[in-house]
Amino acid sequence: MRVRFPKRFWVFALVAGPALAAVTAPSPPDVRARATIPAVALIPRNTWSEPDEPPPPGLEPTALYVFRPDRLAGTRVGLEVAGTLRNARLSPVGDLLALEINRGGDGTTGDPSAADFEVVVADTSGDTADSLAGAVRSSWRPDGTELAVGIGCAPWTPTPAFDSVLVWNPRSHRVRGFRVPASRGLLGWDGGDVVLVDGSAGPATALNVRTGAIRRAKHRGTNLSPDRSYSIGPSSGALGWGIYNDTTGADLAARAVKLLRLSKVDRTQAAWVKYPGAGHLACVSACGPWVGPEAGPRHRTCRTGLVDVKLMHLVGWTDGRLIGSTSEGEQAVVFHGGAPRFLARSDWTAGPVPPDSSGPSAQAH
Repeated sequence: MRVRFPKRFWVFALVAGPALAAVTAPSPPDVRARATIPAVALIPRNTWSEPDEPPPPGLEPTALYVFRPDRLAGTRVGLEVAGTLRNARLSPVGDLLALEINRGGDGTTGDPSAADFEVVVADTSGDTADSLAGAVRSSWRPDGTELAVGIGCAPWTPTPAFDSVLVWNPRSHRVRGFRVPASRGLLGWDGGDVVLVDGSAGPATALNVRTGAIRRAKHRGTNLSPDRSYSIGPSSGALGWGIYNDTTGADLAARAVKLLRLSKVDRTQAAWVKYPGAGHLACVSACGPWVGPEAGPRHRTCRTGLVDVKLMHLVGWTDGRLIGSTSEGEQAVVFHGGAPRFLARSDWTAGPVPPDSSGPSAQAH
């Protein structure tokens, strides 16, 4: 079943006020019983985007795969899409996928519009449940019971903006709509009733989906730590992203990367992980520059640290580049030795990181 909103619906609803009309689509049978499984959904072209680091053998660059600790080779999702699959977000309970698709409108073949974008919701076997036309961003509620999507608006290139948010329930198929300040950033959630809209140059915007109220959020980013005291979001600094203390506003990212003791940093990334008893542990990854002849083979040193951002303490570390956290947030996923690794709390190496040995003799990661 596809849920599409004709243009005239949006023109009428958006002038009616901040909260748009709620639409309930006919309900097909409920999605299958939910069970939390540590997993991550990856598009190889996005995850392994550098010429010197190709995807593991056997993976199609533009296909979609779900990786689990017991399926390290990945399971391909049997879904064909008409267009470019830009991003895939696995629900926190691991049963549904939100697929951000661009059907054209890249700015080279004509003016893009909302008709060129949509978010398709499918289960992990590839069966399509719904399609939300015009959607350009998506974010699952932390318990997986609802999906927030941003409905696109101009400017469309290089990254489409959005100026309204739909909240969709996969069980009832009820859709609620809200007008928000235009953003070219990401969506996130602050608990169960508040959607965060990336503010890019400042604090995020908080949308209460129960009341429709909009206010300035206390969070700088839209990706919140489990205790909701810190956030990851964009930064104008050298890294391009920050880890923010949402009480003081301080950006802790550079200090966290420094804990990995790399003499030169070429690529960085961070994600939260929900280990028991810890509310502000971030996985912080950094890679040194590629070394070796241009004709190859070339290699680089990558490390990922488990950082207590409140104490700015390195709890543990491992070799390899961070891919992200699993959909439910309870394990970290690191690429090392040609395959993803899933890390529980006990899998990190304790103690200080050894000195950087980047150079022709360094091990490839």
